[in-house]
Amino acid sequence: MIWNGQNVCIGIGVALPCLDALITEGTEKKERGTITSIYSSMRFIGVALGPPIIALLMKQSTNIMFYLLTGLCLLASIVILTAIKPSQEGSDSA
Repeated sequence: MIWNGQNVCIGIGVALPCLDALITEGTEKKERGTITSIYSSMRFIGVALGPPIIALLMKQSTNIMFYLLTGLCLLASIVILTAIKPSQEGSDSA
């Protein structure tokens, strides 16, 4: 049990700086504050609403929970792969 908690903390510790860098490097300087605040708000809404929603889904069926979360992850992956385009080497977005 303790080992699994440590793995989650390590995963979050590795992922969040990467996401922050992706957001700050991928936006123009004048929009950076707005985008960062939207990102932070969505992250905290997920932390607040995720557990109660998952608890309700678990009362119905654990299969529904896993299928829904798998679908959301696949959808997010598709959106990320199609929406995020790397900038050209010569362009300066800052």
